[in-house]
Amino acid sequence: MPLPISAPAADLEPTQNGAAFRDCPECLELVVIPAARFLMGTTREPQIPTEVPAELSPTAVVIERPFPFGRYEVTRGEYSVFAKATGRAAMRVRCRTWVEEKQGFRDLDMHWDKPKVPAQPTDRHPASCIDWHDAAAYTDWLSERTGARYRLPSEAEWEYAAKAGARSLWPWGNDPNQACREVNANDRSTQNRYPLG
Repeated sequence: MPLPISAPAADLEPTQNGAAFRDCPECLELVVIPAARFLMGTTREPQIPTEVPAELSPTAVVIERPFPFGRYEVTRGEYSVFAKATGRAAMRVRCRTWVEEKQGFRDLDMHWDKPKVPAQPTDRHPASCIDWHDAAAYTDWLSERTGARYRLPSEAEWEYAAKAGARSLWPWGNDPNQACREVNANDRSTQNRYPLG
């Protein structure tokens, strides 16, 4: 689920950059992202030929004002408060999940509270099997609950926050062989369990 951001940017002071806060006890933790200019897209040097062509053209973007952004992904616990309060717990969406007997991923109709990945999720796991409509409804509910204006981030805001000033293909640089040292991703042990090709 995308990370909601909150509050009109005009309400934030530049001195709040990096400050973390919550608008209510059940709300997600937000951090203030500073205004800046950045290059959206991928510069020529680290480009991968298989990438989507539109993502290969770097574009200068100006983020004019600081904005709050979810510090972490929305958790199952945070989302469950919303789902119970609004009745959205019954919604089913198409969700890609691992099907053991097929030894592969399949798109299945799933409930957000029974995603099957991981097998026994906790309230601290990220909320999953949520579509755009669910995410937008969650931000609307947060807005009503807190009086702050929550919304989903724009594509530029998302990339700016995710890159955190990096110009490389990944946060650790341009060497794909460093991935196993930096992230919890598919590796040889995963490949033995889930033959993904």
